[in-house]
Amino acid sequence: MADKKALAQLFEDGAVQTIITNMNDDAASAAVGPDLDDMDDAEEANLVVLVLDNSVSMSGHRDAVIDGANNLIDSLQNSKESDTMLMTLWKFDTRNHIDIIFANQKMADVKPITTADYDADGDATAEYTAAERSLAGALAYAQDLLKNARYRVRVMWVLITDGQDNSSLRDSAKNTKVLIENGIHDEILIPGLVAFGYDPKKVASDIGIPEKNILTSDPSEIRAAMGVVSSSVIRASKAATGTVSSHGFFTQ
Repeated sequence: MADKKALAQLFEDGAVQTIITNMNDDAASAAVGPDLDDMDDAEEANLVVLVLDNSVSMSGHRDAVIDGANNLIDSLQNSKESDTMLMTLWKFDTRNHIDIIFANQKMADVKPITTADYDADGDATAEYTAAERSLAGALAYAQDLLKNARYRVRVMWVLITDGQDNSSLRDSAKNTKVLIENGIHDEILIPGLVAFGYDPKKVASDIGIPEKNILTSDPSEIRAAMGVVSSSVIRASKAATGTVSSHGFFTQ
């Protein structure tokens, strides 16, 4: 388990320090991973974090989500940039069911997901709390890697959901916005929101995701949307620092 207080001190912003110090154990476990010296490309890391809505409203699209996620995994594994990537996958429904499927795995080691990993049978949608925890872990891990100044580290974080929040802890939206704004300011975070079948502007505004980093899609096009995510991750992993923030994350 990561030392939360030690990780918090890696951040200059006092509000972020408080969030990292108070992150739950699941978030802290996502702040642990390989040292870059253990990777084939020892000077760069692209942390790919997907956060999947596992609520029952997604049940009719469960197989499409699994297929889309597995196609994304396959695309990233077969990209030239795969040696620089570490992947984390979360799923969420209620505030009490926000789970890590796997964390900070080298792309070559990532296995396809199944219905045992993603079953889309949850009772509610705690997307803000899921966002806070997944971001806290990813950004803390990124800052830990950045202690060695020769490394370039970037977090590409994508929330994938089909509705508004109805179950998060009270301060989660505010805390998530603090984390996103700090990560963008420090040029280590590229946040994205994939919205199926609803207007995502309120969610994006609540947690600080720029409108240009929103991808809207019909639920029938989940596989295609996940393909856009994978191509965007590959493109962003090649880009110079700051250029993705200027032009937006998703590419069609």
